[in-house]
Parts: sequence; structure tokens; C-alpha cells
Amino acid sequence: MQRPYALSGIWFFVFQRSILDDSMKRIIVYFLAVAVCICPLAVSWAKSDESWVVAIYLCGSDLESQNGFASFNLLQMVESKFSKNVKFVIETGGASQWQNEVIEPSKAQRYEINADDMFLLEEVPGKNMGASRTLSDFITFVKKKYKDADHMMLIIWDHGGGSAGGFAFDENHNDDYLTLDELDDALETAFKATDDRKFDIIGFDACLMATLDVAMILEPYADYMIASQETEPGTGWNYTAIINSLSKNSGQNAQQLGKTVVDSYIQQCNENGDGDDATLSLVNLKKIPKLFYDYAMLGFEIAGSVTKNSSVLRTYGRAASSADSYGEGKYGMIDLSGFMQGLSAVAANSSQTVINDIRDAVVYRVNGRYHKGAGLSTFYPNASGTLFEEYMGLDVGVINPNAVVSALMLGGIDQSEGNSILPRLYTFYQENKNYFLDQASYTAAAGQTKPENEVKPEVEVKPDGLQPAPAPAAPQLSAGSSVHTINAVQHSVVIGTSSDTQIGGPLGTMQNVNEITTLISKKIDISKLEDHDIEFDSDNTLTVKLTRDELDLVDEVNFVLFYYDDKDDKIIMDLGSDANVDVDWEKGIIKDNFGGNWPAIDGHLLRAEVVYTGEDYLRYESPIKLNGRRMDLLFAYDFSDEKYHITGVREVSGDSNGSKRTIQLRPGDTVTTIMEASSLATDNDDWIEADVDTFKVTEKTRIEDEDLGDGTLRYMFKFIAADGNSATSKIVEIEMEGDTMNQTILD
Repeated sequence: MQRPYALSGIWFFVFQRSILDDSMKRIIVYFLAVAVCICPLAVSWAKSDESWVVAIYLCGSDLESQNGFASFNLLQMVESKFSKNVKFVIETGGASQWQNEVIEPSKAQRYEINADDMFLLEEVPGKNMGASRTLSDFITFVKKKYKDADHMMLIIWDHGGGSAGGFAFDENHNDDYLTLDELDDALETAFKATDDRKFDIIGFDACLMATLDVAMILEPYADYMIASQETEPGTGWNYTAIINSLSKNSGQNAQQLGKTVVDSYIQQCNENGDGDDATLSLVNLKKIPKLFYDYAMLGFEIAGSVTKNSSVLRTYGRAASSADSYGEGKYGMIDLSGFMQGLSAVAANSSQTVINDIRDAVVYRVNGRYHKGAGLSTFYPNASGTLFEEYMGLDVGVINPNAVVSALMLGGIDQSEGNSILPRLYTFYQENKNYFLDQASYTAAAGQTKPENEVKPEVEVKPDGLQPAPAPAAPQLSAGSSVHTINAVQHSVVIGTSSDTQIGGPLGTMQNVNEITTLISKKIDISKLEDHDIEFDSDNTLTVKLTRDELDLVDEVNFVLFYYDDKDDKIIMDLGSDANVDVDWEKGIIKDNFGGNWPAIDGHLLRAEVVYTGEDYLRYESPIKLNGRRMDLLFAYDFSDEKYHITGVREVSGDSNGSKRTIQLRPGDTVTTIMEASSLATDNDDWIEADVDTFKVTEKTRIEDEDLGDGTLRYMFKFIAADGNSATSKIVEIEMEGDTMNQTILD
């Protein structure tokens, strides 16, 4: 029996009263004050009697137990005015504590919110939200109970970690989470238990999930995907605007609703101070198979070309490093289009084809000030391949040869594995070419219709432009093949149980394959640059000169800086790294630009680590404590105005999975800066984090370069290889006294 909860009048009081941390209360109250002022986007569509059901898999996790962010979004929903044709169905769980007096953390509960109220549909003892069965059961429940709805949307709400990091972390079950193969399992199971009707949209109100791998998994089960390349702020999507839009026009299609989701999200982010780092994309999933295939063919082309030009690998690594990256580079997610732009010199036609495919697939997107991505990410870990074990272990989707190439380069797989996988993959793609290139035709033949009333947004948009396609030849994989079917076929391909293959195309013969994998897997010995010589040029600027062979080892160059006192305090303190160096990649000449200044927040020195180097801006992170909790302060240096801009604060994740959402500094917050230091007085060279300065945030809080003052600094150029390993130059000791800097190169 349904039990109504009259929440619209009491929720704010209950919610506000239950927030445990005073600082978090201030944040939530601020957000609420903003949210109730948001006006719905103006629409010109005619009213309709069609119905929408929006299902939300609400895994609260520590986002709810520590911050109340799930309750904030629920508040948006219950405070909104629903029309009779709009229903939200929500499954709750995953949080040890809910910051309201309605949701029960020890139970799995399903609610419906409609024009009348919020109703508890059913509840059972708590389930693991990180288990495939829990998600599958919810999808099955929604598809059966609301089968008469004209439109359906599924939203997955929680932390996200991109292709390798998973999503939906249940803190009641040891932070168990859903991997991409479990997502595929859940969708396939639910669709088998119900019918083949696709969702209009599947969206991730979670970090880092706008990836090509995710889109390929969702393609059999939805028409569109909405997700973010970057991490999201704690407040997530703007559910007030979404409900208002649907209630005013429940006859809108997926593209129209998707535009509202994207636009209202960036609007809310801008109002809350989160807009600079925000991204959100609306992706036409019918376009994904061709994109995936063309990207795979580029991977084979790159692999096959290394025997003729080994410098291709250097370009490949640098293209990945120069592409827009997300989650401070910790999750292996880079912008696919930016990656392709970096490969234009070695694969001009193929890279442009992939770029065009991305433009076709991403029908609408927004980027904040410090992102330039085109709406879809790909997996390429820039740091030492630590995520490869999880990514390559996923029994899901179609293995892309680019993942194999990067795995070989970074040591994720060995040469014998590469010899086995690459030729079989090539044969697999060739035998099933029609499946990827003509999937839209099969979808149409299966009875799916193209969307009507396509949206023509004003900015950042590529029209869908679906057109009837000619009937294709029968592929090895049928049009109705799910990603699960592909798994079964490709599993035999990759582990070598399929029949012998005829190697061809860019890979040539098996002998060529062995030569290819030998070159790709050749270890990058960046240690050859350790303690590299430095000299002063004619202008007395610190300069490093690299030979062509040495330059081929290097992906990125920055510098590291230390405060050094071997007399009084007898400590060495790590100030971090910066990319303020000039690199001539043609001549191999690297010059220093350090001027004796370093980033400080309200005059308090930061340990600043550069995490992204772009043409228009640099991005940094710095360890701090915010109201006593260990966090990373995120900020950017913008070349256009030559100023630092704080983009957010993020709690440090305990493992590689699941990026934490961002929040903003607010006046009254207490910040403690943190430095890493080691004693020079003992033989123990351990580095420890030490609290340094504590201060209160004000409305005028900002980051500026500060003079480091008198003292001794130690400076080294840092050379970073494609596999994330690095080497440093000889040490330069810098004596700072007044306005002078005396530099000495140490032997």
C-alpha cells in the first residue's frame, strides 16, 4: 500500500535541522537560497498530454551522509510543481545517514513524486547499491510499473570515476561500487525481463562519466546519454528546472529535455560559483558505433605506422598529454577530440574522421572557462598505468586497439599479450564492420523512429540530422546485438580460442605484428635524463639542452621547487611544481622562467602542483584542510587576465575509484594550508604532511603570486615520460636576498 509523505511544507525544516556540520549547513542553506530563485528556461513548445517518467537510482554515499547533497536534490524535487503527466521514481540507499527525517538508511526504499505528493511505494531491508542486481531490479520495476509512459529517463546519481573507476559507491557495503561490466549486466538483465523498449535518455548525475566506453555500453538501451567529462559540484543537476520544463511541456522529446538539463546545470553551476570547471554533454547514442569503429581503425593505423616512423609514439603520447584532462588527471580520462587534434600530424585523415564523428554524436554540450573538450572522453592514463589493471580487466564492451597501444606503451600488458590481441582484434573489427558502420540502419529496421522536432540550440551544438540509410549487408553481429553479445564474441577473440585469423591492413603479417609490439612496448628509460646538465645561456637564464634521442623520451617538462634550510630549522620543504618553463620541442631547448614568486592564498603560501598545462590556462591542486577535513584546493592560472582563479575544493579520495564532487569555499570557512617536509637533522628521509597556516575565508579571499622572501631555494627541471615516470636535472641552489636571486648549479 502506498504511504503518502506530505513533504512540501516540512522538508526544509527537517533537512536544515538535520545537517550535522555547521559549515556544511551554511553551504546547503546558501545553495537552497540560490535554487529557489532559479527561473525555468523559456520554451516555445506547444503543450502536450504525453507523459514522462524519470527514474533516479539515488546512491547517497558520503555525498549525503557528510554533506546532504542528495537531500538537496530531493528538496528541489519536492518543492517543484509537477504536472499530472510527470512522475519521478526514486530508489534510495548507499548512505550511512540521510540528512532528513524521511529516508531510512537501513532500508532500500522506492518513492514516487508526482503532482499530488511524495509516496513511499515499497521498502525492503537495505540492499547493496554497488551490486548489479540492485540496479537491475530497479530498472525492471520501473519498466514494468510505468510501461504505459510515453517517455522514460534513467538517472544514476552519486560519485563517478570514468571508464575504469566505476560509480555508485555504497558506504553501507564497504564502498562497493558498480563497474561498467556490472552496468551492462544490469541493463541486459532488466531488458530481458521486460522488453526491448529503450530509455529516451540515460544520464549520470555523477563525475567523469561522459566517456566513449560508457556510451558504447548504453547504446543498445537508450537513445541519448547525458553525462559530464569533468567532476561535478556537490549540488549536481538542477532538478527544479528539469521538472518545471517537463511540467510545462510533457510532449518534448529527448533532445529538447536534454538541452534543458545541460543549460540549467551550467546555470546553477555559475550561480553557485562552480561554472569555471563545469562540463555536460548530450550524446546521440545511435552515432556511437561508427565513432567507436573509426577510433579503433585509427588505433590500428598508429600501431602499423611505428615500423616506418618510431617518432609516431612520441606524438601519440604528447597528443594524450596535451588533450584536456579531467579529475586532475587521476582517472585516465582525456578529451577524445583534443587527443585526435594532437594526432593530426601523423594520422590526418583518420583523426579528422573521428573528430567529425564526435561532432555528429555530441548534439549539445557546455564547457566552463577552464575546459575545451568536445563532449566525450577516452581512457588514456597519463600516470604510470595504475588504472590499466581495472580497465583491461573489464569484461564489457568492445576492446579498442587504442587501449592496447597505450597499455603496451605504459606497461599495462606485455608484448606477448599484444601479439595475441592486436591481430585478433583487427580481424574482429573487419568481420563486423557493418555492425558498427550501419547500426543506425538496423535500429530503424527494428522499428525505432528518428526523433521529431529536433532542437536547434544557439551555441555549442551539432544537429542530430538522422537520415534514413540504405539497407546494409548482413554483419557478423546482428543489429539487435547488445554489448553483452559483443563481449561473448570478443572474449574468444582476445583470449585466442577463436579460429585462426588472416592478418592484413595496417598490421600486415604476424612478423610485422611482433615488430610493432616490440617497438610500442619498448620501455621508456627516462632515468637517462636523471641529473641532466644545466647551463646558463647568454642572458644568464637556466637552460637545458636535449638531444633528439633524449627529447624522444619526454612528454612534458616542468620544474619542482623546495625551500632548503640546513642551518637553523634543518628542514627541506616541498613547495610543489609549476609549468612556467619555455620548451622548444624542435630544438630540444628548455629555459627557466622562475622569478622568485609562488602562489599564496590570502598571503599564506601553498604547496601548488601543476596538473594540466594548456595554451590558455594552467590548472593546479594544493593540499589543505577545510573546516578540519583534508581536501584539495583546485585553482587555475588564466593567461588572458594573468590571474589565479579558485575553481573548487574536493575531498581526497581514498582510492583510485570514484572522484569526489567539488564544493566551493565560503566566507567563514576555516582553511589550513599544508606542506610536505623532511628533516635534514636525521638520516630519516621520510616526508610528512604538516599543517602550516590557519585562516578564515572572506569574500575577498584570492590566490596571488607572493614574493618568497629571503632564504635558500632548490630548483630542478622535471622531465616526465609517457608512462608517468620522471627524472630531474641537476640541482640549482637559489639564494634569495631582497630583490636579488643568486643561482648556483650544484655538482
